[in-house]
Amino acid sequence: MALMSKGTGRVPPATGAARICLAIALLIVTGCSTLPLFYTRGPTLASWWLDSYLDLDKAQKASTRSALRDWFRWHRDTQLVRYADALAALRADAMADLSSDRVCGVNAEIRQVFRDGLTQALPAFARLGSALSAQQRQLLARRYAESNEELRDEALEGTVVERRARTAAEAIDAAKDLYGRLDRDQKAFITRRIEASPYNAEHWLAEREARQRDTLATLEQIAALPAGAREGGALPMLAALAATFTRSPRPAYREYHTALTRYNCALIADVHNRMNAKQRARAAHKLAGWEADLRGLMQQPGPPDRADQAATP
Repeated sequence: MALMSKGTGRVPPATGAARICLAIALLIVTGCSTLPLFYTRGPTLASWWLDSYLDLDKAQKASTRSALRDWFRWHRDTQLVRYADALAALRADAMADLSSDRVCGVNAEIRQVFRDGLTQALPAFARLGSALSAQQRQLLARRYAESNEELRDEALEGTVVERRARTAAEAIDAAKDLYGRLDRDQKAFITRRIEASPYNAEHWLAEREARQRDTLATLEQIAALPAGAREGGALPMLAALAATFTRSPRPAYREYHTALTRYNCALIADVHNRMNAKQRARAAHKLAGWEADLRGLMQQPGPPDRADQAATP
């Protein structure tokens, strides 16, 4: 379950869901230009990342690599179409005004894709989680602490005003990438709205650390099960843990996250609605290109397993 607690390596900007663009989160975490690499190298990179957090033994490495190849193949075969269809729907709406509810609807669709991905991965996590030693769980706790220190330094670097200014610059760049050149009023609007965002880095960091504690506690509970029942018992425990990653068990954070999500949806809609026809047409063109990239990738054969390659004369 370490993978499920991993951050992106980048602290979310004050706009939260934001990269002020219609394609929010639709490109997984990489962007369409790197999606082929995501699928060809993803299993290896994810395996390396897990090993760095858990110091997997030989059997665990083999099992994890196999499970990751299966998951990435499943995701490519079954989930890319959901992203492509969402992009197509947004493209169709790009020339019209957007409502906050429409943007939140897209966000809900993406969250459902994320939940489905977690569900698909749970049996593999159960196998791995039930096989972890006490030393590996201790190493995971240390790795969490180290990554939290790095993220805290990044998230809280500078004053609040300086952090908001950096976020505003990032959001403006993202909007320019989608819509093209922005005028002074459009840039000023984005800046004002980000300055008023309810995003709070301390809240995000505290929730991240709480999820890590939940993960470690769940792994301890799994380790306490009888050896013969450990993997089977791990599955419902990890399913319950996974549910908390999309809906926090902590009421204060749920309230904060709900308010932030609503704010972000309104922000994204309002930014789009301030774009002129030329800017919207550019956005529609870019969305169409991303959609075509996704559908093209769906048609390409995935890389063969290493076992298959070794068997090929």
